[in-house]
Amino acid sequence: MVTIRSRRVAWLATVFLLTFARSALAAAPSQKAVLCLIAEAPSNAYYTALYRGFREELDRQLPNAVLLYSENLDLPQFDSPQYRRELTRWLRYKYRDVQFDAVMVAGSPALRYLMSERLWPEVPTYFVSANDKVVRDMTLPPNVTGQTVVLSLPDTAFLIGQLFPRTRKVALVANPAGRDTYRPGMADELQALTARYQLIDLRGLPVEQVRQAISRLPDDAVIYHQTYTLDGTGRRFDPYLALNLALQRANRPVFVDYAAFVGTGAVGGAGIDSAALGRYGARDMARLLKGEAPSSIPLRRRSFGPVVDARALDRWKVDPGQLPPATTILYREPTEWERYRGEILGTAALIVTLSLLILALLFERTRRERAVAESRQRLSQLAHLNRGASAMVYSAAIAHELNQPLAAIMSNAEASELFLRADPPKLAQAREALADIKRDDRRAAEIIRRMRGMLKRTDQVAVPVDMRHVVSDAATFIAPEVRMRQATLRTAMPDLALPVQGDPVQLQQVLINLVINAMDAMDALPPPERVVEIRADEPGQQGGWIRLHVTDRGPGFAGDIGQVFDSFITTKEHGSGLGLAITAAIVREHGGRIQARNLSPFGAEVSFSLPLAQAGSTKRGN
Repeated sequence: MVTIRSRRVAWLATVFLLTFARSALAAAPSQKAVLCLIAEAPSNAYYTALYRGFREELDRQLPNAVLLYSENLDLPQFDSPQYRRELTRWLRYKYRDVQFDAVMVAGSPALRYLMSERLWPEVPTYFVSANDKVVRDMTLPPNVTGQTVVLSLPDTAFLIGQLFPRTRKVALVANPAGRDTYRPGMADELQALTARYQLIDLRGLPVEQVRQAISRLPDDAVIYHQTYTLDGTGRRFDPYLALNLALQRANRPVFVDYAAFVGTGAVGGAGIDSAALGRYGARDMARLLKGEAPSSIPLRRRSFGPVVDARALDRWKVDPGQLPPATTILYREPTEWERYRGEILGTAALIVTLSLLILALLFERTRRERAVAESRQRLSQLAHLNRGASAMVYSAAIAHELNQPLAAIMSNAEASELFLRADPPKLAQAREALADIKRDDRRAAEIIRRMRGMLKRTDQVAVPVDMRHVVSDAATFIAPEVRMRQATLRTAMPDLALPVQGDPVQLQQVLINLVINAMDAMDALPPPERVVEIRADEPGQQGGWIRLHVTDRGPGFAGDIGQVFDSFITTKEHGSGLGLAITAAIVREHGGRIQARNLSPFGAEVSFSLPLAQAGSTKRGN
């Protein structure tokens, strides 16, 4: 009894497991097996791009549903009957246990081989990149379809004429006549070429002679480099390597057939895009794997527009306007709009948003102005009173500061008269004197303009400025006066920027006033001892301030140093007492501090400090 019951339990368990396994197999997606037969070796750039395009597109069409097997037959390199027999034997042995759902064939040699050897005759077959003439001369079985390409020498000849209209000769670099696997109709194509150009036929020559010939071509010639795998001595080459060898020596533009070879230095050509052929083929292959019959997919003839290298066009000075319609330009530098389209649109959106925000703030400000109208009126009255109190200092400053340029103008005018009265007239000296008059006139006008601006706070210029530049400009401006007084002006500036916020012309006037005041103090000294120095502390030594010092070797300040910046306080015989007062006023207008001290054993120093501005925001003054 126990034995019978155990057998029944085992039988029911077996039935359950078989049913579950059948359901699981039915639910799991079936994986398709596709064999790819590629005519060339794996190193061939054209077929590498074709296979990559085929594989990527097929995975998009049927994600994770296809298992690809690939074989590089290398038929152009090894074309003996014995090699083909051994290759067939090996492929049948290698894939004896694999049931293929479809076969993809790339290249005319691979298609001819498959049809002649009758490998997998019952499996649906799709071919890509097969020469159109080769396929038209074949009788294809019902389960074979695909797409063909046309290698048209007349199309290349037309492109040559468009880009280089002065061309009269075409140097042809190709396999020896009759040995070109991919150009069975070469004889007919050459007739179309020779009808338009003089042919320099380099086929059948050793590669060394080919390279030498294309390095000495005349200016009215171009080079047409076809798929070159065999030279006149029987040596074989990878077509990509052969093209590079030619480009190293070519002295004229080079044209090719395939887009995969554009970018090596060739100008361009008919532009057969092997990667695109692979993608087209993958879409038709997906239809076969979904169950469509090969006869429902018609034979297609693929054509491509010209492809050119933008860098080669620049090298040979070809106007892009000469390109035929539908030409693809590779390696072209994108325009600013193409490169930063997203950033430009984002910036524009930000500007619009900020503009709307500003409008909202302006509207709110208008509302608030009604509430603060009384405070604003009082503030305006206080500002008016402040300008009135400053007017006495600044109006007197104009007369004080204009004395030097006006005196120089008068002196140069008198000198000009003397030069012009001389016999013969001294025109060169007169021109120099007139140039000095123009310079001093501009200086006087600038002083008046800037000093007038100081009377109105709203007219004051406040920009980021590097005090090193202000010192340099002031030293240049005062240099003629320094030379006239037989003095020496030295500057000592740090390497780092001295950024402040202020009016560069007024800050220059501070330094000019201090230098003139220092030279006035040294009038009684011998010329070698009349030295004025402008020195700046390293940034950071004064915390958030920038500090400059102007020193001299004169007798120093007499009396109470605390009053030297007061108006009408002077120790000079003809001084107005306004120079240092104006200097102090400008410094304070810029939020700074100024002080004076006597040096030991002699000399004086005036130093002033200005608030430090943000680094990196300064610009050259004036």
